[in-house]
Amino acid sequence: MPRGVRARGGPPAESSFVRIIFQQRLTKAVDTPEGCSQVVGDRIRKGFKFLIGRGQLFRALLDTLFQLIVGLLQSRVALLEFATTCR
Repeated sequence: MPRGVRARGGPPAESSFVRIIFQQRLTKAVDTPEGCSQVVGDRIRKGFKFLIGRGQLFRALLDTLFQLIVGLLQSRVALLEFATTCR
């Protein structure tokens, strides 16, 4: 359709097309912040889960190390008690 020609007495065809595009972009702009905050929230949640998981792993390793040291000390004490009773 030539520029500025009205379709059946209505507004020019180009203006309705531009209006539709403009309305679609407004709709996307309104929905965008909600999606962005949700993405940021998900990333923060995953970061916290990662840190908590690392902390739990670190505690488990420390607990194992602590049990090993306590076991070695108990065996030394048992050896010392045995040596003192044998004399």
